[in-house]
Amino acid sequence: MQIFRKLKDKIPKVWKEKSLYTISVVLYPFLKKEIENAKNDLFMTNESFKRRLAREWIRNKYYSSEDSDKREININKFWSGKAGYNWHKNKTLKYKNNPNNITFLKWRKKACKALKEILENKKNYDVIYEIGSGNGLFIDYLSQYIESCSHFVGVDLSEEMIKECKVSYSENKNISFFSGEIMDCLNSSEFQELQKESVNIITYGTLEYFQFLDIKILLSELKRKYKKILFTLIEPINIDLNKQKISERRGSNFAFSHNYPIIFNEAEFNILWQNLENVDKNDPKYNFISMIAEFENV
Repeated sequence: MQIFRKLKDKIPKVWKEKSLYTISVVLYPFLKKEIENAKNDLFMTNESFKRRLAREWIRNKYYSSEDSDKREININKFWSGKAGYNWHKNKTLKYKNNPNNITFLKWRKKACKALKEILENKKNYDVIYEIGSGNGLFIDYLSQYIESCSHFVGVDLSEEMIKECKVSYSENKNISFFSGEIMDCLNSSEFQELQKESVNIITYGTLEYFQFLDIKILLSELKRKYKKILFTLIEPINIDLNKQKISERRGSNFAFSHNYPIIFNEAEFNILWQNLENVDKNDPKYNFISMIAEFENV
């Protein structure tokens, strides 16, 4: 549409970056179809100006509420629908078409090895919960790789994806799946027999979709429920951890770069292991951070 091409050329770049949402609200009647398309394409392969406006409308609609309860409801609605399902289906195809799972293990391998070694010397962490388990590939891999744990639980907001996982991994009796929030899973009667005074959690590319405050709330809720927490994270960031203390938006998606060492230290976690791997040699700040942290209420 001509209106979008003209706007893209005439609006100054700096003003445009700060005001895309304002423009998207004004032009909402013309953007409805594009917004629906963008909801179902979280990879955002279409980088047109019209798509950027649609993406900014979605970001503010689902992610930017100051009310944490309202934001949680909105995010759940977003990820539990077609958007979340399509995201994970695309990831499934990407990994399964890759020989020897090289892409799948690239950023996970070191953290998994470190976690395996740590768990061999620790007790009461024999159940692993993955937040954002999606297609189930990672929790399935962990169930075969980490022998010291007896059970593995994949937790995801997408009900459709969880249904598929229950069928796909039905022969693996060491895995269970839960549709919903991690705290709902941990408080569910369905997993009552797995409940202990400690919990073992892992995330891959999930916390980047949490706002800073939401991570702090999650850690606080976990600390209220458990005496011991082992938390493994593998997350992309685009900040200098030595200089950037405040979380900031990352890339063209709905993600954030968080300073995880600071967040977990402030929550009274002890960092047992940490690793930083560069993703792009032309961008020294674009890295995957892997970290294993523990909280003990003594």
